[in-house]
Amino acid sequence: MVNIVGNVIGNSEAACRPISAISYEHFTGRIERNTIVAVVQPCATPTIRNLPSAIFVGSLLGFPGAAPTIRYNDIVGNAFAGVHIAGNQTSAIDLTCNWWGSASGPSGTGSGSGDAIVLADGAAMPVFGPFATAPIAKSTGVCD
Repeated sequence: MVNIVGNVIGNSEAACRPISAISYEHFTGRIERNTIVAVVQPCATPTIRNLPSAIFVGSLLGFPGAAPTIRYNDIVGNAFAGVHIAGNQTSAIDLTCNWWGSASGPSGTGSGSGDAIVLADGAAMPVFGPFATAPIAKSTGVCD
């Protein structure tokens, strides 16, 4: 089990090099209460290991699927995707109660205008509602 909790991850230089803030493959655990703001820029390029996104879950290299719970994070201003789920993820992932940078929720798989949830072909649809309608990572409250 690997837990990633309570971090502030940024890219103050707006560099192209960061492909993701968190790349999570094969493990179980929690990704919670992190602030991931503008880490992935439009100039980021894919690698053989992951695709541009604030949080990349799964494997492009054939490892078994991961099983994280991803909640109470502020995922804002990241190019390409807030969360990208690889095709080897055949079980639904819990993405509830995240702030996507918009009160309308995530774009992509979601219908809002915030950072996108992107699913690769074959990936299971995550559970992403309810979502937070304001920043939540540093609060003690729960999702709306």
